[in-house]
Amino acid sequence: MNPMARLSLIIASLALLATGSSASGSLSLTLNSLDTISIGESAILIATVTASGDSVSNVQVSISLPSGLTTSDSTTQSIGTLSSGQNSSKQWGITGNAAGTYNDIQVTASGTSVTSQTNNAILTVNSAGFISVTTLTAPTASTLANGSTTSLSLSFSNTGGSSATVTAAVTTSSGLTISSGSSTNSFDLNAGQITSLSWTFTMGSTSDQTIGVAISSTANDPSDLSYTIIGSGSSQSQTSGGNDINNTKTTTPTRDPSRGPSDTTQSTTKPPDTTPPTAKGDDKKAASGTPRADEGADVGEQPGAQQQAAAPGGSGQEKGPNWLLAAGGVVGLIIIGAIVVIAIFGIYWFFLRHK
Repeated sequence: MNPMARLSLIIASLALLATGSSASGSLSLTLNSLDTISIGESAILIATVTASGDSVSNVQVSISLPSGLTTSDSTTQSIGTLSSGQNSSKQWGITGNAAGTYNDIQVTASGTSVTSQTNNAILTVNSAGFISVTTLTAPTASTLANGSTTSLSLSFSNTGGSSATVTAAVTTSSGLTISSGSSTNSFDLNAGQITSLSWTFTMGSTSDQTIGVAISSTANDPSDLSYTIIGSGSSQSQTSGGNDINNTKTTTPTRDPSRGPSDTTQSTTKPPDTTPPTAKGDDKKAASGTPRADEGADVGEQPGAQQQAAAPGGSGQEKGPNWLLAAGGVVGLIIIGAIVVIAIFGIYWFFLRHK
């Protein structure tokens, strides 16, 4: 073979190799951006694979998730053959189970006789929302008269890391009406956001009434609230005020100018003494001239009682109690009896001696 023929053969072989090389296929891979989610929520990741050059067979995509993320879809999904310029998409639903930012969600596209392509997705998972409720203004704790009004104001705050929808429904008993504010309220609270609601109620009864607030959210479940309004006719509103609950009176001693320096009378009349009459000594005043503690009005004014005259000699002192009189009587009887015995004995002795 002459040199020119050899050169022509080499050029043809190179051209053939160049043509075969340009006809081989390749793959490209793109992923969509993921929105931030909260714990328990899911995001959809879409992988798009495109063939170029020549057709590519046995094309498939697979996903690898870090700890804290899960999916219920198959981690490897088959596409099949892609002609040049053709593309296909596969997707996964990814659930966030723990808060954090995940930048290592890895997706790989592969096929026969092509270089595999890998791309990463980023997903941020926030902590769940948390709704707390605070009473800013509570209904009055005092008695509410019929026709009067009272108010209620509540504060709602989201202290979690994600937004939440809050619902507050107000109900009242039949004797209470909502004069301002809505009975049903629904609103969104972003993470860190605070808002408040207010109502005014009008009393239409004299009995006790109630207010109930049922609260729910897409995050946590706050406790419901209830309040009691005391009506003017309620037993809880009754107080003794100026009335004497025990119906008792306090008697004030007043000076009787017609009596001695220590004589007093009471401003109220004592009920009649039901005790039986006693001897004079029981009704007498003490030596000081002041009434005894168990006496009501002046002794001269009580049934069965008698005023006592001063003792002979003008001393003004009163006789002793009954027991002294009784003792004196007994002693007197003894003395008289002794005299009688002595007299009888003397007479007897006299007659014996003069016989």
